Amino acid sequence: GKKKVEKLIKEAKDVRVIPIQFFIREVMIKRMKNKKLTCGVIIQIDKNYYFVYIKRGLIACNHISSNLGEIINKIELQQIKDEVYIDESINYIDTYENNIKFIKLNIKDQIYEKLY
Repeated sequence: GKKKVEKLIKEAKDVRVIPIQFFIREVMIKRMKNKKLTCGVIIQIDKNYYFVYIKRGLIACNHISSNLGEIINKIELQQIKDEVYIDESINYIDTYENNIKFIKLNIKDQIYEKLY
């Protein structure tokens, strides 16, 4: 009863909520072994696509959408010319006509390890 609730409250004080974008940044910097990394990353988690643009190791911008086309348009509007790593589980990226240099990479597994 009461003791269990008190224990839960005590443990809940130590819970940290970290945005997925920070995990994506951390995983990519480790994976590329470059603290000053500059690139874009697209990953799909559940029904949402996450785009994170990392510039010199810092998150410069990010977008979340359930529509991959919207993400691609945001990248084009911002005129991002750097490489964009895209999780290999996203299959239909080749259907988009654009000037973005996509590189397929297994990113999702490492993100899931951090999340769960």
